[in-house]
Amino acid sequence: MLYALVDALTSRGLLPHNQTSRVIPIEEVALFMQIVGMHKRQRDNMERFQHSLETINRRFHLVLSALCAMAPELLTLSNFTDIHPKVANNPDFYPYFKDCVGAMDGTLVPAWVPRVDQNRYRSRKGRLA
Repeated sequence: MLYALVDALTSRGLLPHNQTSRVIPIEEVALFMQIVGMHKRQRDNMERFQHSLETINRRFHLVLSALCAMAPELLTLSNFTDIHPKVANNPDFYPYFKDCVGAMDGTLVPAWVPRVDQNRYRSRKGRLA
């Protein structure tokens, strides 16, 4: 998978490699994947790949820009006109959810709740949502 991604980026000219650079494309993608996929800090990659923090940062942003440029080829947007059958066929849900675009995962909306019900609506940080 890593090699396929590197080939796709280099063949499109999005991740160029010149002979004077000490960082090869596979290393650039690997350090990007370490940061994004494994939640490693750039300083951790500095030790692992033996490059300066500036080089790690520059190469990370180079791969990020390359992937953003390739995004229209890789990603397809959802069709927001389809309604899940469980919602569409249930008269209790459909009137309320018929015009909804999608879920707001991770988004907490501040709310006012009667005091007796407040414990049920507390977020993990103690706020009412």
